[in-house]
Amino acid sequence: MGELPFEILHISEMLVQLIDEKRISFEHELPEAKITFHDPCRLGRYCGVYDPPRDILNSIPNTELTEMLRHREYAWCCGDGAEMVRSMNPQLAEKIAADRISEAKQTGSKAIVTSCPRCISTLGKASDGIKVDDLTVVVAEAMDLEV
Repeated sequence: MGELPFEILHISEMLVQLIDEKRISFEHELPEAKITFHDPCRLGRYCGVYDPPRDILNSIPNTELTEMLRHREYAWCCGDGAEMVRSMNPQLAEKIAADRISEAKQTGSKAIVTSCPRCISTLGKASDGIKVDDLTVVVAEAMDLEV
């Protein structure tokens, strides 16, 4: 396999470029002003993408990004574990997700933002009153787009 004639980016990396180029601007504040970011395993540890999602969230007006105790390369799994944990031990998956929700709540955040559909689903089931949202949905809301 040869080199590709283009660069492959995660959506968060592309969004940061668009923000830096002033091609995206945020017109709307988020209802949950204090948020935390959950690092998906693949995006973080496998792809090394940690800063772009945080840069995006920090550029939304009146948004306070707080970090969970375990974040970036030390972030805890959402509990899904690429469906391995959930399929082999559903009770363990639920406990891991509940622990992650508890860690998010300890930051005082009103919402967890992440970039993985599995994390959204797994954390959403355990949410216990904290909102769980996708990064691109949050960006659309902050741009005042219909979601």
